[in-house]
Amino acid sequence: SNLYAQYYLNRAKITNDKSRILDGYYFLSLINDFNFSQLYADSTLQKSKDFNEDGWVSPTYLRKGNLYYAKGDFKKAIDYYINANNTLTDKQSYLGQIISLNVAQLKNYIGDYDDAILQFKQNLLLFNSDLDEEMAYNYLMNIVGISDTYIELNEIDSATTYNRLGYSAAVLNNSAKLKSKFTLLQGICEYNLSRFKISIDSLHQVKQYLIKEQDSTDLAFVNFYLALNYKVLDMDENISFLTKTDTIISKANIFLPAFIDVYKELFEEYKKTGNQKLQLVYLEKLLNYTAKVQDNNIYLSSKISKEYDLPELIKQKTNLIEKLENKSSFINWFLIPFLLIIILFSTYQIWVQKRLKVKFQNILEGKELDVISDKNVITPNPKISIN
Repeated sequence: SNLYAQYYLNRAKITNDKSRILDGYYFLSLINDFNFSQLYADSTLQKSKDFNEDGWVSPTYLRKGNLYYAKGDFKKAIDYYINANNTLTDKQSYLGQIISLNVAQLKNYIGDYDDAILQFKQNLLLFNSDLDEEMAYNYLMNIVGISDTYIELNEIDSATTYNRLGYSAAVLNNSAKLKSKFTLLQGICEYNLSRFKISIDSLHQVKQYLIKEQDSTDLAFVNFYLALNYKVLDMDENISFLTKTDTIISKANIFLPAFIDVYKELFEEYKKTGNQKLQLVYLEKLLNYTAKVQDNNIYLSSKISKEYDLPELIKQKTNLIEKLENKSSFINWFLIPFLLIIILFSTYQIWVQKRLKVKFQNILEGKELDVISDKNVITPNPKISIN
């Protein structure tokens, strides 16, 4: 596919087909490793500027954000997600919902669970598991996010419900990746429900697949929860799985709050055995890892609040004010003239009633007996007595 993409790009350059040049650079950013993908993404952005083609800017920022997200560099990831959101004209579009999904995942990581779960559920209104493969994948990734957040909130029954829903949809869509994610999440649920042997079975089911796919983050979670299960069952394997988790997250630069406990567990284990050398090693790792996670969380929390959530709230406020002003304008242009008509009509009615009252009073007093009107006034018969 790389050779085909290069050929496609070269042909586009020869014919100076600007649209296909952008297609070629962007496609190459999707199929290469991190460094080359970043170079092709940067080329897409530069050519978009040169060609005055804005349509590729937001998707390319999203791509760069995803590259850093996969690498565990959440600071740079959120910067590019915000750039992608700011350069997107329609926030309710499919691309806008993918950006929303990724930001919601980062909110989950920093512990903003209520906001994250609300954002995941709002995204489900757009994505549909019955549509094309990409749409179905993003639909299911929102369910993954909901389940994961419910686990963090210790609402295990709710998480289990979404795991079953997601796994069934993943089977229908023949997605091995998503089946493994829901199996992993259910394994974590089983641990929280103290069904340790069932949890171990679920975690082992997905382990080989994750090794094959080189999914470092999920593999780290598998090893970590295997360690926790084996610890409860008082089995020696727990230390081995903790050290494997340490190796994975250190090599892949994964900094997530959940993995702080890896170093706490290792420190406590070697404290019990009296191994002061390894105590110092893991205490140092615990302090460094915690500091990095806190630094990430502070940056992400501030960035998301100020540059993603706040602009959206301000936009919603502006829209509400405009709607109220439009409503007020409608009232001014329609209701006020209508009220003026009613007032004028009422004034006329009062005037007519007063005239008739005066006229009728004069008739009663005999003051208008000689006044004749062909249509409106009947001349009284002098022979008729009015009491």
